Amino acid sequence: AIGDTLIISDALVTTTVFLIQEEGSCTSEALSVTLLVQPSGADLAIEGPHHLCVGDALILELTGADQASVQWSTPSGTADTNPFTIPEVVLGDAGVYSATVIVEPCPSYTYVHALEISVPAWFDFADTAVCVGVVVPLTLPSGLTAVQWSNGLTTNSVELTAPGLFTVSALDTAGCTVRD
Repeated sequence: AIGDTLIISDALVTTTVFLIQEEGSCTSEALSVTLLVQPSGADLAIEGPHHLCVGDALILELTGADQASVQWSTPSGTADTNPFTIPEVVLGDAGVYSATVIVEPCPSYTYVHALEISVPAWFDFADTAVCVGVVVPLTLPSGLTAVQWSNGLTTNSVELTAPGLFTVSALDTAGCTVRD
């Protein structure tokens, strides 16, 4: 009957339905109606990290917004790309990122994502010239993990007895890589 509601569950992004009206012994011709299904708020989510180190790449994506326009609001301005990316983050990129989904004529939805950015811990061993046979002890600051020296050692302290160029990398308490 005219004015009845048609409920379609599990519709795809684009769904075509055929409507036929029957009244008494009369049947209308099939009418093809294409529906563009917009995402609901429950179908959307921001995917991406909540913590990065200075220099890391940021990729935030609003998932489930395939047919919708997305407007990002970031600490450094706005963008209308999805996913939103920053090749190398700096401290000023920390803060709140929000994505507003525009699905005309449906209501807009806004999602919020917080991002913390850490500066890697810093340490510096001065270049040292020593005489043959002298032992040079080097000790990393406490709290570093995943230590890897260029000579293969994985301890926080080393005693160098041979000449050469030695490097070290480790993870600080924020999970950032530090090198010297």
